[in-house]
Formats: sequence, C-alpha cells, structure tokens
Amino acid sequence: MGTRQMKVHPGRHFGWWAEGRRASGRLFMKTWWPAEGLARGVARLLSGGSPVQTTEHPRKR
Repeated sequence: MGTRQMKVHPGRHFGWWAEGRRASGRLFMKTWWPAEGLARGVARLLSGGSPVQTTEHPRKR
C-alpha cells in the first residue's frame, strides 16, 4: 500500500475536517468531526504512520 497524506483543517463555521489523500494525490477520505482532537485521532489512525498536517483555526490566529 502506498503512503497516505492526512490533513486536518477547520470547518467553515465550526468543527474540523479530516482529509486523506493517497500518494498519487487522489482523495480517499474526507470526514467532519465536531472537535479537533477527534479529527486528529481519526487522521492519525488512518495515516498508517505518516505525520498529520494541521491547519490552525482562524480564531486562534
């Protein structure tokens, strides 16, 4: 199985999106979670050992 790239970024109004892409760049998963910790946990579980990239929430900037 190829490497996977996982990203966690904030939703438009609230919540967080966990987005996964294969090494080829093709989207294989995109799910919404109400809390950043849940989104990061799912991304870490599905990343297969690859690091998870997180975008800072606009309210924290």
